[in-house]
Amino acid sequence: MEVNLLGKAVVKFLVGFAIFCAVWVAIFLSLFRLFPNYQDLIALSFIVGVFVTYIPFFIVIIRATVKGEGTPVAVAVIRDELESINSFDVPVAVKKHTENKYMLTWRYEDEKWFDILSTSGMQKSYQLIVKLDEAKKRATIVEVHKSIRWRRDLKSFKLSGGYFRGVSASYSKGAIWGIRESFGNAQVHDYKFVATEIRNPVINTLLRNGWDVRFALI
Repeated sequence: MEVNLLGKAVVKFLVGFAIFCAVWVAIFLSLFRLFPNYQDLIALSFIVGVFVTYIPFFIVIIRATVKGEGTPVAVAVIRDELESINSFDVPVAVKKHTENKYMLTWRYEDEKWFDILSTSGMQKSYQLIVKLDEAKKRATIVEVHKSIRWRRDLKSFKLSGGYFRGVSASYSKGAIWGIRESFGNAQVHDYKFVATEIRNPVINTLLRNGWDVRFALI
């Protein structure tokens, strides 16, 4: 079942943006009335203030959260689920950055999978960063897309960019989309090497273990 988050995110953004604009307009008009002799300075300060505060506002307001199902499990269970990915013979690898931060991506560095990935037509790499909040039983998901340049003669590759960070508009929900179900039974010919093949199993595993999932830019 496809779950679409776009509608909720758009409504949240529009409401938040309306409040953001109303607050700044109220500040602007109040200062104009209090200091009529400094209108040019106030106007300049208004423009700078809006510009400086809009980016943090946008990053916060663009977040979308999906509630987990049932009672949340301990963080150790979630760590085990994520780390189990490396035990499967699949083109996906998970790297542990810190105790509660993981990064999932394609197995570019594995000789077996390098040949398959480099001939798949892939031009963009994909990284799924998962940050676990043990206290809130919530996982924050950040998606990073980078350009990839293959050097098949040298068995090497180069990633560049990474400035594009997207927030998923949808994900597929279902019992067959968990980590162990997806990666435990997968065959090479099953893969199209698209982001959903990494994203969906992780999100579904988090949700069905009771953890909330927040989609964010940072």
